[in-house]
Amino acid sequence: LSRRARREGGGEATHMLLYLNRLTWAGDGAEALAEQVRAARRAKLPIVMAHENDAVRNGCIFGHFFEVTPRDLIADGLYHDLAIGCHADPHRQVSLALLAKALGATKQTAQSRVH
Repeated sequence: LSRRARREGGGEATHMLLYLNRLTWAGDGAEALAEQVRAARRAKLPIVMAHENDAVRNGCIFGHFFEVTPRDLIADGLYHDLAIGCHADPHRQVSLALLAKALGATKQTAQSRVH
């Protein structure tokens, strides 16, 4: 969590969201991201992976990640759990709902909103 989130009562992180697209393991931030993933794995923090499939959002085939992800993360089992596919419209809303559920969201009914 950011310092601001802690200061404002955000509590401890419950999950790490790893957004996977063609640019995820590229560029100047790649090593910093790898360190964050390593730290999350050491802390036994669940890593929820969102695999972008929409070409407009730099989506790619999942096999790409086996070519560009740091080898130690692959060997440590980063990709043993399934990533949640994030698809283009008209399926985008379903993709995001599945992602929210994996992050701990629960269904809110009209009755539960009244309380």
